[in-house]
Amino acid sequence: MRSPPPPSAARHWTGRLVRFKNRITGPDACYRDREALNRILDKCGFEILAAQTAGRRTAAFWHVARPR
Repeated sequence: MRSPPPPSAARHWTGRLVRFKNRITGPDACYRDREALNRILDKCGFEILAAQTAGRRTAAFWHVARPR
């Protein structure tokens, strides 16, 4: 699962593009930090195998988990 960071106050063009796409396709954005998402996965019965940044130039995280 990939978790993007919340949009910053400075509007970047990629953020505007994502908001436009979400407005058309319908999903609501729900931003949580890495620790909060790890707690949710744990509470739902998943074992977290890894949670690391999606790359050097991004604040997004990849969460790898499997059912217990």
